[in-house]
Amino acid sequence: ASLQLWSLELESGVRQQLTNFADIAYDPVWSPIANRIAFVSAASGNDELYAINADGSGLTQLTDNIWEWDKHPSWSPDGAQLVFWSNRETQRKQIWLMNADGANVRNLSNNQFNDWDPVWVK
Repeated sequence: ASLQLWSLELESGVRQQLTNFADIAYDPVWSPIANRIAFVSAASGNDELYAINADGSGLTQLTDNIWEWDKHPSWSPDGAQLVFWSNRETQRKQIWLMNADGANVRNLSNNQFNDWDPVWVK
């Protein structure tokens, strides 16, 4: 069995499995404005970003690369964007930003150094 995303209702103790990939799902972050969770999985062959509703519906793959990694998502305070790190294009860890639906992906750090693990703070 591989690592998957689960939710736990604290009052009732009811657990629900949200993902069921052949590969792991990890690094979940809850949207500050909706019951949407962004996370990382290698289900497509390499680490990509996904989003899913808290009830397990609406699974969406947000990024798609050939071999590059997209990792460590963090929501903007308004829930409209995700920041993450990726080694796409430069083959170095860089900080990237995209809309919550995966559109408008752009490199924020764009430098010769490795930058990773962004956290969006309100």
